[in-house]
Amino acid sequence: QFAARRAAAYQAYYEHMPLRRAARPTERGMFLYRYVDFGGLARIVMLDGRQYRTDQPCNPPPLGLAPTCPEDSSPAGTFLGARQEYYLRRALQRSQATWNVLAQQVMMMRGDLGAALGAETPIFNMDAWDGYQAQRTRLLEFLATRRTSNPIVLTGDIHSAWVAELK
Repeated sequence: QFAARRAAAYQAYYEHMPLRRAARPTERGMFLYRYVDFGGLARIVMLDGRQYRTDQPCNPPPLGLAPTCPEDSSPAGTFLGARQEYYLRRALQRSQATWNVLAQQVMMMRGDLGAALGAETPIFNMDAWDGYQAQRTRLLEFLATRRTSNPIVLTGDIHSAWVAELK
């Protein structure tokens, strides 16, 4: 039943969003990640953080907020999936652009929401990169060691404006 519901959801998404033909749903899902170059000025890598990730760690309640646990740092946990992580690395390695922009769905910065929610302990969003710390660390180390030109991460999920320095 889940597979049929997922296939119907992909089809509805494809029919109602301005997507390219290559994104047409198949039995394996939708091919949504890609990059677009704007001359030598910018390479925008569009990521898909929904289809390929492992289940959220730490057994979070419906909103995805939970204290940290060993599973959120597991190298086995993946937000992008192995194939998309490889694609991203290659796109960034080959980029000659002045700016390299990662456009994706959720916050990449580490964010303790505990204080804002009145909790005594740190609470993190396991639905975002906080639930996949090993992959985020690999990506940030890659950007640092490869000296990727002017990397920027854009996120559009929480209907507010944030600026952070990813380290």
